[in-house]
Amino acid sequence: MKIPTLKIGRRLLLAFGIQILFLAAIAGYALNRMQVLEHHVTEIAAVNQREFASASEMRNEVSERFLLVEQMATQRLPLHEQDQPSALDVADQRYLNSEAALRDSFSQSGSTSPEELLALNQAAQLHDDVSRMTAVLLQQLRGGDVASARTLQQEQLFPLLRRWRDVLLRLERIQLDQNTEVVDHTSRLVAQAHWTMLVVAAFALLVSASLAWSITSSITRPLNHLLKSIAGQASEMPAAVQPQFD
Repeated sequence: MKIPTLKIGRRLLLAFGIQILFLAAIAGYALNRMQVLEHHVTEIAAVNQREFASASEMRNEVSERFLLVEQMATQRLPLHEQDQPSALDVADQRYLNSEAALRDSFSQSGSTSPEELLALNQAAQLHDDVSRMTAVLLQQLRGGDVASARTLQQEQLFPLLRRWRDVLLRLERIQLDQNTEVVDHTSRLVAQAHWTMLVVAAFALLVSASLAWSITSSITRPLNHLLKSIAGQASEMPAAVQPQFD
């Protein structure tokens, strides 16, 4: 009598191999998504932090200039030697260095908003206006016209400095708002990755269930065939051989 054998070893290996490959693909996809997300967030955060630092330095230099201009009319400062840089010159050079760094960052990022460019250009224009007005103020002070210098300081120079500072504050707020957008965008990406992984995991469960059903069928079909063969052979046995019960 030929008895069917259970040839399921290769199927089991194939099924488990497919499962392992599928899970490895899921893990690779998740790792890739996390790496892309981390790189994206790190790069944007670094750019925003650098631009915010430059804008803050520019605003600090404007505040320093505000104090120096205030001292100029009250104490007739600075009356420096021609071959020595004044405190205003030093503050102005630091401001220009920060402005150059910010413009360079804008050109490299390639994603500068129109609001950022507008604020930076307005700050540059106010820098020129304040520089010209400060030169006039120094000329009046050196000429001994302190009254006119104080009038110029209060009515024209201080309002320009306040406008200048407000523009730079707006530029700082733009950077802070962009940082907030980065956080929100990151949260959306994390949520998207989370739901994507849930969908993939659900699909993996379906595939696993399908493989389990296939394995179960591979086992039960030969067993059923074997049982039917045994039952058929038992029914064909002679009556004398079959057990008798009184």
